[in-house]
Amino acid sequence: MTKTLRISYCTELVCGRVLATVREALAVAPALSEIRTTVVRVSEPDGYGRRQPECLLAVTFDRQALSNVDWQTATAARIVNDSTADLHNRQTPTMACGHWT
Repeated sequence: MTKTLRISYCTELVCGRVLATVREALAVAPALSEIRTTVVRVSEPDGYGRRQPECLLAVTFDRQALSNVDWQTATAARIVNDSTADLHNRQTPTMACGHWT
């Protein structure tokens, strides 16, 4: 598997898990109009062997924007990119699944 394909799969995995969690939260809390969430992981060791938390994704979802999504055809990454009010993501190759701890 190429590095590009591995990163693509990992991105879909992370975005899919985030969307599943967000949809579940909106289902059990109908009064919520928006949800803010982050995806954090432990970094690779630096030159001194220290590992630090790093944010891969920080996003705000609006209930109304998600209600109009075509869930059957859109990919998870496309939904995250198109339906978020505030998106901050880490765009580096270290997001590859092989590097997740």
